[in-house]
Amino acid sequence: MKMTIQQFRNGKPIPNDELDHANSEGSCDRCGTLILRFRGQGDLQCHNCGANYNCFGQRLRDDLRTRIKESEYDDDIDDLTGDELSYLRQEAYDD
Repeated sequence: MKMTIQQFRNGKPIPNDELDHANSEGSCDRCGTLILRFRGQGDLQCHNCGANYNCFGQRLRDDLRTRIKESEYDDDIDDLTGDELSYLRQEAYDD
C-alpha cells in the first residue's frame, strides 16, 4: 500500500501542477500516525510503530533492515540472489 502524501506551502495544499520538493505529510498505513517529510530527507520511519517508507511515500518491507542477506558480505552474490536466498532460508526455518 502506498502512503498518501499531500504537499503544503504556507499551510495550504499545493495544486498538482505546482508540486515540488516542499514539505509533505501523510498517515502511516499501519497505525495511522501522521508522518512528516522535509525537503532533502530520505527514507522515513513511523515514530509510533516503526513502519518504513521511502522518500516517495511507498511503504517498505518490515524486515528490510533486519533480514541478513548474503550479498551484504559476499561480493560474488548479487543483491537479487542474496534477497532470494534470505527468503528461502527464512521459509526453511519457518517449516
